Amino acid sequence: MLGAMMAAPAAPTAVMAQARRAPARGGPMPALVCGMPQVQHHHQLSAAGPVTTVVAPATLPAAPTVQSLAAAPLVLSAGAPAVVPRAVVSTPATSLPSFGSAQIQAAPAAAPRATELLAVAQARVAREAEAPDERSKAYKSFLNLLVEAGVFEDLPLDACGTLRVGAPFCHDFFEAPLLLPLLASRVLAPAGHATGIAVAGGDLRPQSTWWPAWEDWARHTFPNSRVSVRLSQMDLEKERLPESGLLVGLHPEVTNGGPWPKILTNVLQSCVPGGRCVFATFYDQEAEATAKVCRSAGMTCEIRENPYYAGQPRSAIGTFLRYAVLVPGAAPRALATGGAVAAALSSVPVAPMPAPLPGCMSSAAPVAPLAVPATMAGAAAPAGVAT
Repeated sequence: MLGAMMAAPAAPTAVMAQARRAPARGGPMPALVCGMPQVQHHHQLSAAGPVTTVVAPATLPAAPTVQSLAAAPLVLSAGAPAVVPRAVVSTPATSLPSFGSAQIQAAPAAAPRATELLAVAQARVAREAEAPDERSKAYKSFLNLLVEAGVFEDLPLDACGTLRVGAPFCHDFFEAPLLLPLLASRVLAPAGHATGIAVAGGDLRPQSTWWPAWEDWARHTFPNSRVSVRLSQMDLEKERLPESGLLVGLHPEVTNGGPWPKILTNVLQSCVPGGRCVFATFYDQEAEATAKVCRSAGMTCEIRENPYYAGQPRSAIGTFLRYAVLVPGAAPRALATGGAVAAALSSVPVAPMPAPLPGCMSSAAPVAPLAVPATMAGAAAPAGVAT
């Protein structure tokens, strides 16, 4: 059901689960096929990025539209209504198909697009809470690793007391319902000192569904607009994310060379003194190549393996977030002392800082406690992330 809501396939295909990668520039791209991790080497992503698709009956009209949470349930002529949670996918009411004796009841007028996208995000959150896939399980363990490493401790805030978070090469930003509740539980008052969290993400290829869906989900999920998300199309080889106290980049294709050393160096330059930068990779050679770029930019770094893959051979494929490259906060030495790196980056445009969160307040102002969404409570537990 959820896969059908994500995007309409060009033609019916087998059930495919998308794999998170950075902007496609060649190189290996893992995927999940029928629930099993696979790897497709030298696979090029489509312009719209990989999506989950679902086999559709041969008579199902193309281009289904997503209806709102209030959409009518499917009604079978010979039985009780089939309850469809969260959202339903149907064709326009003017051309309802017939499958034998079963008729699809016409749905009410479509809700505003913001509501439709919120329903898509909520359905994905519900699915992952009930039956998380391998990528989500690995990500939860990855977050636990970061908690244990102290990555989220004493992160620097901006003048308004907001924690700025950068999400480079964010693709579909699937981690939103896992990362954001955890950050909120640890850095927002009263557990922490931040008055808000502002996420700015960028990728070469825009995601017309998932970006606005997660932006809507954040507005809906966190009270008083204390957590905001803004995802934009950016060429991170030529642009930099706003200055951030925390940056988390998943699966840079650094072993492909090309623009990736410049992309990673730009990401490092967006990290403010005292902030933290973290990269996740599939394989150890990718982690080593990432660490090499960090060191060449004058940064120190450490590589840790995700405990989720303990005991698995290093040659295992499709290992989402297996290695974490941790970069402690400090201005790159090469930039502080001038030199080739500083000269190369001096002309790189920086994306504008996200607008201050509504009701931006000083750190001394009282802040109401944040209620962590119940559906994400396991992922947001202060002691770590339930796996």
